[in-house]
Amino acid sequence: MRVLYDYQTFSSQRVGGISRYFAHLYRHVPDGRVETSLSLLYTRNVYLKGERFPLQNGWGDVLIGGHFRDANKLWSKVRIRFSRYDILHPTYYNPYLIPDAGGRTVVLTVHDLIHQLFPNYFPGDRTIEWQRRMIRRADRLIAISENTKRDLVERMKVPEEKITVIHHGLMFDGDGEGLSARERVAELPENYILFVGDRSRYKNFDGFVSEVAPLLAEYDLRLVCTGGREFTGEERTLIRSFGIADRVIRMTVSDAMLGRLYRHAVCFVYPSLYEGFGLPILEAYRAGCPVVLTRASCFPEIAGDAALYFEPGRPGSMREVVRSLLDDTGRRRELSAAGTRRLALFSTEKMVEKTRNLYLSLG
Repeated sequence: MRVLYDYQTFSSQRVGGISRYFAHLYRHVPDGRVETSLSLLYTRNVYLKGERFPLQNGWGDVLIGGHFRDANKLWSKVRIRFSRYDILHPTYYNPYLIPDAGGRTVVLTVHDLIHQLFPNYFPGDRTIEWQRRMIRRADRLIAISENTKRDLVERMKVPEEKITVIHHGLMFDGDGEGLSARERVAELPENYILFVGDRSRYKNFDGFVSEVAPLLAEYDLRLVCTGGREFTGEERTLIRSFGIADRVIRMTVSDAMLGRLYRHAVCFVYPSLYEGFGLPILEAYRAGCPVVLTRASCFPEIAGDAALYFEPGRPGSMREVVRSLLDDTGRRRELSAAGTRRLALFSTEKMVEKTRNLYLSLG
């Protein structure tokens, strides 16, 4: 059986959870019964480093430069129309592929329904309609959590039998190998709270800063933020308004350094109002880092009793939960051990096996 993945996420992401997921499937699903291929001319994605594509030879930048997304799309349309494959698995929601796929079997992974649930955060974003069209066209949907499946059934009226839940596994090493020369000599703050990922809109970064700001001075803590882009002007103004500019550090780091940040953090706080899965939870578990989460969306499903939860929309709730953890070293040790146990439920081997079996069942 042949499975074809398209270009989308590998053109739009240099790093990121979605491209990491598809790169992992591309490399680990093949087993003698299933073959995988990618409709790519050229990519800068770090998870495909070492793979060879037609223009992955030094000529990509010279020949197509900043137009590689358009070139990849054209190449992908040709591959989808004329290649021999049994299943097409798009890596995002652009419906460009529908005419060329014809009657071929399409499997679509739905990571979340954030665009449908919070359209006010995405004015004019085509993803809202793209996702609707691709969900209708797909023969089978993979939901990455029961929460996402429930959203598909309740919000999009998708029949349950069309959906297969396949939880993510931890596609992250972070053991310390691969530190850059700068990272090897970097000194971390003695005590800090860790924030990981994008900070826009539903990620609730503004609310997070307002809740933890008083704790930074009270407990002589720093706030370390990694992932996402540089702080915006608005974010810097927000941080200064709470008088914590000298206590907030933003870092761009490798996977190895991210693992180090988790290992030495007092705790990891994930204040997002909605996620489809929440991979940073598993990353924190692997490093033995205590986790504080919003009681919302998929978080209780993924984290179970291996986290502390605060109530979204209730002022002071996040602060008091974090404070309770700062005051109780024994509780931090308990959460660290619980996270290690919980992590065993989410393996990449299970994720790959269930995905491979789904492909075979559709063949």
